Amino acid sequence: MDHPLLAVLHAHLDYLAFTSAILLVAIFLHRRLRPSGRVALGAWLLMVALLFGGWFATDQAGRRERLRMQRMVEGYAPTYARELERMGHQAITLETDPEAPLYWQMIEAEKRWLAANPSVNDIYTMRILPDGRTVLMVDSETDYDRDGKFEGEREERTAIGEVYEETFPAAARAYATGEPTFEEEMVTDRWGTWVTAVVPMRDKNGAVEAILCVDFEATTWFAAMKRARLTTIGYLGALFLIFAALSGLASQQIATRDLAARQREQEALGLEKRKLETLVNSIDGIVWECEVPSYRFTFVSRQCERILGYTPEQWMAAPSFWRDKLHPEDAWAYEYCGKMVAGKRPYHYDYRMLAADGRTVWIRESGAILCDEKGEPTLVRGVFLDITEQKAAAEELEDTHRALMDSSRKAGMAEVATGVLHNVGNVLNSVNVSTNVINERLRASKTASLTQVAALLRAQNGGLAEFLTNDPRGKLVPELLGRLAETLSEEQSAIRDEAGSLVKNVAHIRDIVAMQQSFASRSGCIEQLPPSELIEDALRMNTASLARHDIEIVRDFAAIPAIPVDRHKALQILVNLIRNAKQSMDAHKPERKVLTLSIAESGDGLVRLAVRDTGGGILPENLPRIFGHGFTTKKDGHGFGLHSSANAAREMGGTLRVESDGLGTGATFLLELPLSTPTPVAEA
Repeated sequence: MDHPLLAVLHAHLDYLAFTSAILLVAIFLHRRLRPSGRVALGAWLLMVALLFGGWFATDQAGRRERLRMQRMVEGYAPTYARELERMGHQAITLETDPEAPLYWQMIEAEKRWLAANPSVNDIYTMRILPDGRTVLMVDSETDYDRDGKFEGEREERTAIGEVYEETFPAAARAYATGEPTFEEEMVTDRWGTWVTAVVPMRDKNGAVEAILCVDFEATTWFAAMKRARLTTIGYLGALFLIFAALSGLASQQIATRDLAARQREQEALGLEKRKLETLVNSIDGIVWECEVPSYRFTFVSRQCERILGYTPEQWMAAPSFWRDKLHPEDAWAYEYCGKMVAGKRPYHYDYRMLAADGRTVWIRESGAILCDEKGEPTLVRGVFLDITEQKAAAEELEDTHRALMDSSRKAGMAEVATGVLHNVGNVLNSVNVSTNVINERLRASKTASLTQVAALLRAQNGGLAEFLTNDPRGKLVPELLGRLAETLSEEQSAIRDEAGSLVKNVAHIRDIVAMQQSFASRSGCIEQLPPSELIEDALRMNTASLARHDIEIVRDFAAIPAIPVDRHKALQILVNLIRNAKQSMDAHKPERKVLTLSIAESGDGLVRLAVRDTGGGILPENLPRIFGHGFTTKKDGHGFGLHSSANAAREMGGTLRVESDGLGTGATFLLELPLSTPTPVAEA
């Protein structure tokens, strides 16, 4: 057994046999008791822990017994050595006579020590010669069976100076270091196999002159360690039997408890199943489950009878039942469902089905896909909801909303038309004034006096020179003609001015009408227009009204390039905002009526057109509702203007919002439009 592992296994054969027996018994009990997985795992783990712990405990028991015997042998040796030193052991040499009294005194002392300690087999001294040989000096006896007879070669008396067959390491160490040692490894010679305690012996000068050896028979030595190991193994066996008994009892109790728990679980499961069935059947929709790829329904809740008039049994009997009941125009739903299942993600979509009584029922299907371990769809679970009433309500709402949008659009157009008519009316007032002035001037004209003078001159019949020279009336004619010329010149100048004003106002009316017609004809057409041009056009349509109310116009225009915009919608918004600002300032009557119009970039690719007034402002609670349909704070307002303006802004890809710090602080309306072509916005 030169291999270390084989040596260890050989030294622990007893515990390996014990472990094998324990494992066989544990396997038998496991098959007999059939404990639950949790109990079995705990028992096996605890048993393995006990076996590993027992290995170390058994090994420690053998080690403790070996140390006990070692201490015992080591305890004798120093006493024997000191006694032989006192007796004069250094005097014993290779030339000493075997019959010398001193030699026999030492032999007798060793025999007494052996008689007093039966566990010790031999006591002897050795000396290492200068040439390296180890020789025996004083050996107690060779009568190993202690029967008083020296029998055979093995029990021949050792002579002084007999060369020892081989110097064992402990002897060499003690001789070299002068320290006691113990040779735990077995040493075999012609007399047997031993473990030996070695103590150096010193002369009068303190030098090591010999060593004393105390032998203990190895078989006795290892028998004692084996007894200690077997005793520990016995205790472990008893502990295992107690553990096995407790494990069996615990297993039986746990099995009984688990059985009761399983019964309770079965009862609870049945109750939950009934609750689930009740819940499923109470859902206002058809809960279902179908297989993939056959799409054969394996479960359909009872709601299918109420919603579609078919029983679950009818539904599940035919694999193609659902497909056959689809509305002819919605047959696409079958292929669409297949695409959704292939996508392995939850889905929902709407389609129509034919009920048992011929009705068309709108269905909203929501489904979830279950996959196997390979990730392939195996089941689809979902619900069919009856949304027929919702669809009808949505269509009615859509019709109402379209009508409302049309009304709002017309109201917005009416706002522009009202602004146009209002400004045309203002210009017509000026035309009327100019016409009246011209009429009054013509009625009060001095041209009649000129006719009279001409008639007077014609009546002279060739005596015009005499008349002008000598006639008192004739003398007044030149002065009269001068005054009449001055008067007619003044009248002509005044009439010419009024006529010019009249022509200008008529041209203004023509421009306003042409502008409105141009905007109306271009409605819905996107043009690249400078923002400043839009604001100036809106101002022109309100010029007369703003001037009549003494409103100061402040322009703050940044250099912004042309933007894509619907001219009609933008004009509708700006005319409405300017008109509202004018009305607010006219009603609030601030000390200074200022209308500020500004253009600037607001970031995120937007341009901001702001209309700020010094009017009455807006209450904080009204700000969130200001663009709502029908909301107005005017006594004669209809609530269409701002609502239609906000809609128009959204349709152009922009926004319309308002800022105000409250009553008496004025208001600022902000129209933000894209700098680039906006994304079309679908009408609601």
